[in-house]
This record gives sequence, structure tokens and C-alpha cells, in this order.
Amino acid sequence: MAQKFVADGNNGGPGEISAAPHDKHIRAAFDATISALCRRRDIARVNQVVETMVNCKVEPSSSTIAALARIMPLDSTGEILAVNHQHTKGANQLNLTLIRNFSKHLFNNVEARNAMLSRAASSSVTELELLWQKLLQDSWEPDICSFNILLATYARLRDVERAWMTFELIKEKRLVPTESTCVSMIVAHSKLKRQDQAAFRVVEFVQEMKRMKIDHTVKTAAALIRVYGQLGLCDQALMVLD
Repeated sequence: MAQKFVADGNNGGPGEISAAPHDKHIRAAFDATISALCRRRDIARVNQVVETMVNCKVEPSSSTIAALARIMPLDSTGEILAVNHQHTKGANQLNLTLIRNFSKHLFNNVEARNAMLSRAASSSVTELELLWQKLLQDSWEPDICSFNILLATYARLRDVERAWMTFELIKEKRLVPTESTCVSMIVAHSKLKRQDQAAFRVVEFVQEMKRMKIDHTVKTAAALIRVYGQLGLCDQALMVLD
């Protein structure tokens, strides 16, 4: 007999859906519902839908895992709250059933890990670095998107040294830098106090881009002009336009 369950996030929505638990359309319905509820941060109802999903033995898709990762509460050490069943705050946080069933997916899914890193980065660089170390301990291999999150955070803080350390790791792992990688690296130099030092470091990175055969894009050129302008290096800014 087919199972019935609510698969809509709007107070019952269009009604109930009847289907076998492994039907791809049912999983798509769950995906859409969970994504919508996560966007609204309706944690209590996310719990309800996820528990139904688990009971129906429907495996979560990557998009569902990533959506859940974006709202997973992290503690001060970068751990997901309640992974060790120590955090119980009812409907205000994702409950233990959800964590127990999905923590393995969260740590095994690339998109979900990057979503968690983005959340941590929006909180603080300390939380981001703690989560990064936690993931590394679990034999995680960061991809270029992971490194871009780290770089963007250092760029926002204008932390040139840590930005360069991260870029060296990218090269060491033979990952291909993206436009976001290059923009973050350029922007990170904009608060260096000494203009001559800033100019040298920016030019050094531009030369690195050439060595790696990374072409300028509109965004990297705009970032370079903006940084040169902030540093008062008008001649260098004009050279970018040539």
C-alpha cells in the first residue's frame, strides 16, 4: 500500500501525496519543501518534514543536505550542535533526530561542507578556522570553492599574509584558481599601510596569475583598479586599462 505524507511547506499546501517512498518525484517534493522551509528558517517544520522523510526511508539529495547545512547551528568550536547529543533546545534548534540522521551526510557532502563553511565565515573568522580544522581532522579534502570561502574572509579582513598562505596551499594541491580566487587575493592588499609594499605585493600576485596562465576578467581588472585607486597608485591603475 502506498504511503501518504505531507510534502508541502505551506500549512498543508495542496494536500497529501501518495507514492512509494523511493519514488524520485517524492524526493523532489521533499527537496522543494525543505529548501523553502530552510529559506524561511522555519526550524520546527523542517524537523517535521525531515522526520517524515527519514520514516519513509527517502535518501536526501545533495540540494537537501546543502539546504540543511546552511541552517545547522554551530557551537563555538565549529562543531555541529547536538552531534554528540548534548544540545537540546527544542524547536529553536534542529533536533537530535535530524542531527543523528544527517550528520554523516553533512560531513560526506561537498556542497554541504562548503555551505557550513559559508555560514561559519558569516559569523567570524575564528568560527570558520575552527570548522576548517574540524573538517580536516575528518579526512576532508577542500576543493577550490572551500578555499575561495577562506580567501574571501581573509580579503574582507584585509589579512594579506593569511591570504597568501591560503593561495600557496591552493597551488600545492594543484587546484585551479577561479575568478573569485583572484579577486579575493587582489582585494586583500587594499589596506596595506605602506604604498610601496602594497604595490609590490599586488604586482607579485599579478605576475603569479600570468605564470599560472590566468587571464584577467572584467572583475579581476576592476578589483585591481579599485585597489590601486585606494592606495593612491594612479599610474598603476591606468596601466590596467591599457
